Amino acid sequence: MKRPTSHHLPALALITLAVSVALTGCGGGETTALATSSMSKAEFVKRVEAICAQARSEAIRYRPAGKGESQPEALAKAIEDTLLPAIGKAVDDLYALGAPAAEKEQTEAFLSALRQGVEEGEGLSTPALEKVEELLAPSGRLARRAGFLSCVYG
Repeated sequence: MKRPTSHHLPALALITLAVSVALTGCGGGETTALATSSMSKAEFVKRVEAICAQARSEAIRYRPAGKGESQPEALAKAIEDTLLPAIGKAVDDLYALGAPAAEKEQTEAFLSALRQGVEEGEGLSTPALEKVEELLAPSGRLARRAGFLSCVYG
């Protein structure tokens, strides 16, 4: 194989840049790798709790039924428009936070289960609170084990 000459280098740089930009766009903007953080476990748990508490306060905003809308319809709309997006944002924020090395495996398992519950909830044709809680229950068990009590949504 011929080595690239100096006049090929700009083209190679452009191809490399195009491939890296294309790969950066893969995955719908969701972070799937949890970085290792240098913060202490206590600081980490404190920050996780704050993120989850913020998501919880956003998720429980009550929206009464609108004119001509039944209470179950209003609840389904609130789940779709408020609850699941708030938890999904928390997942992204928690991935961005990173985790201390000793907490990384447990935190990744929790975040994976939480993301799966949110995605399955978003896939429901008519979300019901009981079903969403059921989908989030596995992540809740992992959150309890990790000490993330504000992150128990199901």
